[in-house]
Amino acid sequence: MIAEIKTRFTIPSLAAELYPDWRPAKSCLSPFRPDRTPSFSVFDEGRRFRDFATGDCGDVLDFYARAKGISPEEALVELWDRLGAGNVPPSAVHATSPKERIGPSSENPLALPHQLTKPEQTQARILAENLLSDPSLIDAIAATRGWKPDTIRGLALEGELGLTAEGVLVFIYATGWKFRWKDDAGKRQIKWAPGARKWFWRGALLAAAGEIYLTEGETDTINLLDEGLEVEGRKVVALPDAGFTNIEPWLFLFSGKTVIFFADPDEPGQQCAGRIQTLLEEVTTQFSIIT
Repeated sequence: MIAEIKTRFTIPSLAAELYPDWRPAKSCLSPFRPDRTPSFSVFDEGRRFRDFATGDCGDVLDFYARAKGISPEEALVELWDRLGAGNVPPSAVHATSPKERIGPSSENPLALPHQLTKPEQTQARILAENLLSDPSLIDAIAATRGWKPDTIRGLALEGELGLTAEGVLVFIYATGWKFRWKDDAGKRQIKWAPGARKWFWRGALLAAAGEIYLTEGETDTINLLDEGLEVEGRKVVALPDAGFTNIEPWLFLFSGKTVIFFADPDEPGQQCAGRIQTLLEEVTTQFSIIT
């Protein structure tokens, strides 16, 4: 089964849909992170990759999993399904599915889909320190984004916002981090770090909060923080994007609480709000939507 997937799919064929502007080659830019000089390689007839800057490497399954922000087990299921080959044999998946595995435990009380390794924790700290190292950087971001410098500084001090050495803004999650910048054409670009998994931005605050302001993205959360809407007992937390609505594994973090969801007025925002409402109305004491 795995051999068939690796035979039928190549990294270039998957990249054509996942990263249409990226050109895989033996020496190329990384599709997973900002990269100004080639530090990435696709080889073995397009079936393996290596990132020389991070040391990450893998095959077609690993590439697909990283690109989609899912586990290798989930990648196996998705690619097998795309072949139209029927259900995945249970023996092909290492254990139960990731959705079945997710749940709070003494080792993982927030049921994080990915827990940062010690090197990742160190890198996250460095990213935050990059932003704090020069007040002029904070002022420049504030002027460009329209955010308050004190809010930016506070997020960096909390380890939730950072900057790469190249000046790319980084949103730091408990499960990895997301790069965001504008390309030369002014188009917004977003990439998740290798190994990162989507979760709630500032999600570690959910457990102790009695009231939660939940937004569709990090910018909306920062705007609410700028307005001073985070007070004792109330926390402002963001979804990573409007497509992140399969939050069933983390409903326990919202149970018995007051939740206000701040939805964007566009179609994706309204669809997201509908899905979140369906899930959270069942477990919260009070739920409302503000558009």
